[in-house]
Amino acid sequence: MNPFLVTDTIELLPALEQLPLQANFLTKTFFPNVQQFTSDILAIEYLKNNRRLAPYVTKNSRGINMARERSKVKFYQAPIVGAKRVIGIDDISRRGFGETPIFSTKTPEERAAELQARDLRDLMLMIQARREQMCSELLQTNQIHVKSYADDGKLAATALVEFDGFGVIEPTVEWSDSEATILDDIRAVCDRIAAESNMLPTVMVCGSNVEQYLLRNVQLQNIFLVPDRATLNMLAFQPRYTSPQSRFIGVLSTFGLEIYSYNATYIDDETGEVKNFIDPNTVIIGVAGRGKMAYGRVDYLDMGGSWQSIAAPAVPCYTYNVESQTTSLAIYSRFLPVPEIISDFICLKVAS
Repeated sequence: MNPFLVTDTIELLPALEQLPLQANFLTKTFFPNVQQFTSDILAIEYLKNNRRLAPYVTKNSRGINMARERSKVKFYQAPIVGAKRVIGIDDISRRGFGETPIFSTKTPEERAAELQARDLRDLMLMIQARREQMCSELLQTNQIHVKSYADDGKLAATALVEFDGFGVIEPTVEWSDSEATILDDIRAVCDRIAAESNMLPTVMVCGSNVEQYLLRNVQLQNIFLVPDRATLNMLAFQPRYTSPQSRFIGVLSTFGLEIYSYNATYIDDETGEVKNFIDPNTVIIGVAGRGKMAYGRVDYLDMGGSWQSIAAPAVPCYTYNVESQTTSLAIYSRFLPVPEIISDFICLKVAS
């Protein structure tokens, strides 16, 4: 028995936690906290900030009874995400990736173990990419469209997750115009977030085209032309890659914003097109670190034929079929990104 061929779900769980994250910039920036539910129904609660005033009262008055600001609570059946890979006789009988093209001493069992390890990584990256896509859809549209597929690959059900009170802004002058008042637009968004969420925004995430709009903008260029320390400290451009998909542009100190460009892509389920997680002409300004990723319970049938339930961010399931001479590894997860306060972030459509 090959000790590297792991078939137990509990043994595979720690391996998932050690896998490197790739397309997770939006997830870790806006939804880094984790809430685990022991059911498949998620009670999603989010707030609008309390901005009521205490009333004036007369002398010796006991005070006016004030209604409590109620949070919004919605119940969703957490969408289940599942990806699977199958290993058959053909996969383990022939030369694998990286093996000597003419002669190889690897046994079929060793090849199966290597394939399983590679599949475990690939499937988990797909789960991570789906998380990131859900976050990007929520940040840009306030909605998450869930399209569930059956085993035959056909669309079986659709659902819509939507939060109230979301803001999308289009500037008066598009940022692609060098005369656009970009600083004024950013100031207006920061003021709105501060007023509605009682928090200062800390991060500005830009689509791939926006960095060039910033560099060509006359209003920003005028800051650099003034040889004054105070004005120069308003904006510091220090572009550098922080990952293959994200690029740190600089700091807009006058608003306390770190500016990033994000160009990660994914393949659309329906069209097969390559799409950006963040639209190239879109900017997200918001409060980092307050949102959460809510995970639901996953139910599965184990190798012994017993039903099991695990509350974990991702659950691997290994099965085999003697008749077809195949084994399969699937990873299931139920999750939903949830903002702490919906006005923590605002989306700007800066160009058409």
